[in-house]
Amino acid sequence: MKPSRHRPLLHLAALIGTLGTAAPGAAQVGHDPATSPYRDIRRSTFLVLSGGRFLGSGGAVGVAPHGGNVYGLRMSFLANRTIQLSAGGFYGMLSRSIYDPAEPADERIVGTTDTDVLWIDAAIHFNLTGGKTWHRLAPFAGAAAGLAFSENLPDDPASFKMGTKFFLAPVLGVRFFLGQRLALQAESRFNFWQIKYTTAFVQEAIESSEWSVSPWLNLGLAWAFDWPF
Repeated sequence: MKPSRHRPLLHLAALIGTLGTAAPGAAQVGHDPATSPYRDIRRSTFLVLSGGRFLGSGGAVGVAPHGGNVYGLRMSFLANRTIQLSAGGFYGMLSRSIYDPAEPADERIVGTTDTDVLWIDAAIHFNLTGGKTWHRLAPFAGAAAGLAFSENLPDDPASFKMGTKFFLAPVLGVRFFLGQRLALQAESRFNFWQIKYTTAFVQEAIESSEWSVSPWLNLGLAWAFDWPF
C-alpha cells in the first residue's frame, strides 16, 4: 500500500491537539489566583498618621530627651515593586533629667523637665514582599535620616543644650491591609544621635560627646489616595 502524502500533516495536527489539551492543566500548577495568599498593592501613595513611644535613657547622664509620646504625619510613595520612599515629621513630648554640678556626687540629678522635639526626615523602605501583600501583610525594612530640633531649658544648671541634631534611624515594620485604601502600620525605630556635654560634666568621668541610641515604637493608620492630576 502506498503511503499517503498527507500523513505528516495528520501527525502535526495530532501533536498540536495534544499540546492544546495539556495547556489548561499546566496553567493550573501553583496557586489558584482566587485562593492565593498574595494580593497586588494597587495604590502607590499613602498618608500615614501615627502615635508612638520614644524610649531610651537619655545618654550616660540622662540629660538628652527621652521617655515620652511621639506623633507623626508622613507621606509614603511606592516607587516600584520593592522600593518605597517617604518623608514627613514627628513631634515628641519627651522629658529629660536636670543635672546640677554644684550638688554632691550622688545628688546631681535634681529633677526632670518636659522638653519637646521635632523630627523632620526622609526614609527609604524595602518591601519584603515586593508590590504584593502576603495574607494582607506587607513587611518592610529600611532607614530614615534627618534633623531633630530640641527645646532648650533656658536656666539649665549645667548649661546643657541638645540643640539641632542629625539623626539616623534603622526601621523595621509591617502593614496589615484592611482593604486597598486602608492599612494598619506597626514600626520600630532605633534613633541614633550625638550628645555633646559641657565642661560641667567633666567630674562625671564621661567623654565630651557620645552617640546615643533610643528605641522608638510607632503604631499608625495608612490611607491610600489618588492624585487629582
